[in-house]
Amino acid sequence: MKKYVFSLVLIAVMLFVFTACNGNAPAPSNQANTPTDAEIEAAYQRAEEAYAWFEREVLPFDFDDYAIVQDEVNTLPTEYYRVIHDSISTLADLEAHLRTIFTEDIVRSLMNNNVMLYRDIDGALYTVGAERGGRMDAGDEVHEIIRESDNRIIYRITVDILDWDTLETVVDTEVHEFVYELIDGQWLFSNFNLTR
Repeated sequence: MKKYVFSLVLIAVMLFVFTACNGNAPAPSNQANTPTDAEIEAAYQRAEEAYAWFEREVLPFDFDDYAIVQDEVNTLPTEYYRVIHDSISTLADLEAHLRTIFTEDIVRSLMNNNVMLYRDIDGALYTVGAERGGRMDAGDEVHEIIRESDNRIIYRITVDILDWDTLETVVDTEVHEFVYELIDGQWLFSNFNLTR
């Protein structure tokens, strides 16, 4: 009986020590999840590329593989060309790719505001051959990474604005601040636009 009581007391003491030690342990930090400057730069480049597919130029495509579409969306006959991309071959792939970069609001806005730009035809992603080009008056850029917390980073870009007549003289600057934050375990941009 004494052995049994001694064992119980020993177990209770061990549990107390274990609990006390754990209670004093520092709270876990998510710093391991915080991206490096190089990773943030790479994330910005991916975001700029993907956003440009809707605002500046479309995904690369094959001029020789096309289909003519006329329906309720395309009231006039419209030529679509098959997209050429290593990992994006359907509309669902494109949307999934965007979700690795942007919050849901941005993804929905890009997809819903550009319904004529991309579509699946016979199980493959096609696009219209559209290209708008960039801003001529955007000059040099300065990029800054501002770490507000372990979960929120500001990616700031200051753009020189050039005189329209010469496109050489700097007449102003524009500041763009993009929020890059940890949402449900994933780093995403919660606002974005093209700077040029």
